[in-house]
Amino acid sequence: MSIGFWPKYRCHHAPNMSNGGTSQSMKAVSLKFGQGNSDLAAATPPTDREDRSHTIPETNRGRQSDGGHAAIPPNFGVPEDAPGLRDSSNELASVQGNQLPPPLPGVSPPESPASRNNGDKPSLPPSSHLQILAEVIQLARREGISDLQLQPEKLVYANGGGSTRPYEQWGKLTVDAVSEILELLYRQRTIYQGFEGEESKSGDLWHRLITERKVDFACEGLDPAGPLGSGRFRVQGHFSHQGVGITIRVLRNEIALLEQVGLPAEVVESLRQKVTKKQGLGLVVGPTGSGKTTTLAALIDWVRRQHHKHIVTIEDPIEYCYTDTIEVPGGLRPAPALVTQQEVGAHVRRFEQGLVDALRKKPDIILVGEIRTAETLRIALEAAETGHFILSTLHTRGAGKTLGRMRQMFSLEQARGILQQFADVGSFILSQGLMPDVTGRYVLCCEYFAIQEIEDRNAIRKYAEGGFQDVEERLNKPYNRKWNSELKALLNTKRITPEVYEQFYQVTGLENK
Repeated sequence: MSIGFWPKYRCHHAPNMSNGGTSQSMKAVSLKFGQGNSDLAAATPPTDREDRSHTIPETNRGRQSDGGHAAIPPNFGVPEDAPGLRDSSNELASVQGNQLPPPLPGVSPPESPASRNNGDKPSLPPSSHLQILAEVIQLARREGISDLQLQPEKLVYANGGGSTRPYEQWGKLTVDAVSEILELLYRQRTIYQGFEGEESKSGDLWHRLITERKVDFACEGLDPAGPLGSGRFRVQGHFSHQGVGITIRVLRNEIALLEQVGLPAEVVESLRQKVTKKQGLGLVVGPTGSGKTTTLAALIDWVRRQHHKHIVTIEDPIEYCYTDTIEVPGGLRPAPALVTQQEVGAHVRRFEQGLVDALRKKPDIILVGEIRTAETLRIALEAAETGHFILSTLHTRGAGKTLGRMRQMFSLEQARGILQQFADVGSFILSQGLMPDVTGRYVLCCEYFAIQEIEDRNAIRKYAEGGFQDVEERLNKPYNRKWNSELKALLNTKRITPEVYEQFYQVTGLENK
């Protein structure tokens, strides 16, 4: 297949790639894999019976054990005359490292999920499974839930307002319900123009789940009346002792305005001024679930609507899609900025490759979804030095700890050079976190290090030599924001409780090193 250049990507939904017995047998082994068998990696080579067609014996059909846990027995979906697969110590021998599993014997598709037992209650039919998904998604949209956890034999758990809690209205999900929901989400995953043929050949869900032990993808609901409604999601299918589970990140349907993300007005104005500069490296840092992606999307969208720029993003996966038009009185007109979005795994192999390749696209701004390696940081600094503005994230808390993470990525001698580079081209470090407010919703707290005076840059250079306290002192300047001061302000205005204040209060100073 020849893949040429195309002006922009187009999102497609994957076809249902069930290719008969092979796909079904992979699913059966995937479900078996998650049922607590610790010795699945030691398998025997495929037997000479692999090319035969089998049916599933009646005695092997799924029934619940006396303990009330696994709804699928250990040998579900494996023919009786395939001894190498039925022995729990001889399963999936070739699924090690990056090797693909051996071909599996052709088996008939498993019986309808509705025919399996789940204790005293029969499994719900697939239509009911999708109804559960629709209701869960509606709940998430209605209550501002950010993440959903679906696992077999457990209630639905959701994270909202800074805490994870169960929802009992759907009862405990069956193995069939979770697998059916995962299959629907996977069929709705985003496939980009030019990759349809490749995805249809290599995109089998259960094959990927077995070989990679997880599957990450973004998906999209386009039908308001469908189970997903209208909106985008980031999904991970994974294994645990319960079986195959799903984590769903519910994304906003629309990109928030920069004024709406919860940052102080002075910080918003500073970010706007800095991101339009000719060069620099700006970092938005914080733990998972702290709103980093939302803040960066709002910042990119502001530039898209206001300035004539070329913005290249390298994301894993693409979460928010930017249109090429903006609303104006009387209708739509072309957006001033061009946004080129690339996804790791689909358009580029790695963040490092995407960042290097982006330099040849004549960009003004490059967004790197995350700095995960020393190599990514090194390339980002070099790109900033050559006249580009780079935006990225790190999973750190506070300016001091962010500099400390940079320092730890390299040897001591190399770290000095890296921090010297950052002192020269660093633009800002925005550290943020989300916490529950008194109403049970989220409130954002931040620390902001606007690197704009020579003393700020000197403090970073001293950090490279062990002067950790200088950065903390610079945060006291009026154009900066200090985490604990902002947290105290939230407490004084009664937006958070004393318990939340104690939980999120940070000890600062030498511990940042």
